[in-house]
Amino acid sequence: MIRGAVTDRLEATIPIHLRAADNRLVEVQAVIDTGFNGHVALPASIIERLALEPLGQLPALLGDGRRVVLAVYDATVVWEGAEREVEALHSDAGALVGMALLHGSELRIGVRPGGPVSVALLATERD
Repeated sequence: MIRGAVTDRLEATIPIHLRAADNRLVEVQAVIDTGFNGHVALPASIIERLALEPLGQLPALLGDGRRVVLAVYDATVVWEGAEREVEALHSDAGALVGMALLHGSELRIGVRPGGPVSVALLATERD
């Protein structure tokens, strides 16, 4: 189970672990974004720190209605003890976890500052 907390700005956050190009595991605090259907979005500083390989670009529709083209990178996330190869999108905001990474999980949020956040694999995903 992954445990996090709700911030004073009412953002549900969890730690995620990403594998850097030199094989180090780097922990990043990320906001859960249920309106984002990708895996993860990362700011340039984290992409550079991890030395992620670029994959190309992807057109995207942002939550505010803007259409943009985002850089896409190859990333490895350690999720519930298993490594998962995912696409990481460049984000001008902070690190985000999207619904594709949460797929097959149960998300619980105590929506208040300091409230608990937990992500656990659904029983059918463990089998």
